[in-house]
Amino acid sequence: MLAATALAGHPPEGVCPAVIRWLRAPMHRPGGASMQAFSKEMPMNTPFLQASVIATLLTVTANAWSLSLAERGRTEFEHQCASCHGATAKGDGPLRNFLVKPPSDLTTLAQRHGGKLPESYLREMIDGRSMNEPGPHGSREMPVWGQRFREDARETRMGRWMPERDVRQRIDSLVAYLQTLQPK
Repeated sequence: MLAATALAGHPPEGVCPAVIRWLRAPMHRPGGASMQAFSKEMPMNTPFLQASVIATLLTVTANAWSLSLAERGRTEFEHQCASCHGATAKGDGPLRNFLVKPPSDLTTLAQRHGGKLPESYLREMIDGRSMNEPGPHGSREMPVWGQRFREDARETRMGRWMPERDVRQRIDSLVAYLQTLQPK
């Protein structure tokens, strides 16, 4: 019913305009002819199928947004940091033996800083762009992730407009995850 309403020209509240445009967009057929993705000519033109497509898209989007900051940070850590710092963040990653200086044990950060996680220092260290050291590895002990995250953001549709927001979100998620690793 939701999709039928959307196709009739009355998009329901809360449905992403991109989804509505996608449903209304012409679908190219072999031979150059095109038709709407859901039209009367297609056997798939049922309100049930249309609603299913929208429900699936909304569910996938909602699940992505429902992750906590620390959960997103855990995923980020696994993809970006675990190769050096290890899966448990104790500095025992598979690349440890190839590094000049062994990676830090990130589970003791708060302990080494008077019982409080040094969040602003961590953000600066992860970002690396404001440090007056050569990079990406030069004399710096780890990659300049701020630059890498910015380049990644510029490759996405939304990141092109606000890459620094994406960089900040990724770094904030890593700091939130590191907070969860500190002993209570």
